[in-house]
Amino acid sequence: MFKRIHDQIIPSLPWDGNILYGMAQAYTLAQAFKAAGRNPTRSSFVKSLESTKLSGGPGLVPFGFASDNHLGYLGVQVAIIAADGTEA
Repeated sequence: MFKRIHDQIIPSLPWDGNILYGMAQAYTLAQAFKAAGRNPTRSSFVKSLESTKLSGGPGLVPFGFASDNHLGYLGVQVAIIAADGTEA
């Protein structure tokens, strides 16, 4: 989905980690606003973050976000990239 949006809306920008990160942030923000309701307030937005299970967008691990936990992603992916640019 993100690649298709990139190609339609911002094809002149490189398809790289910065673009993907920004799109993931926007996707997550939209989820939180949707959960906050039709006329969100700061309070309803914060409550939506603390009580909604956000999908994590393109992340490989879930989000850890609650009233007492603002960690974000709960893990990492480690890859080794060979000199030719392929994953080793």
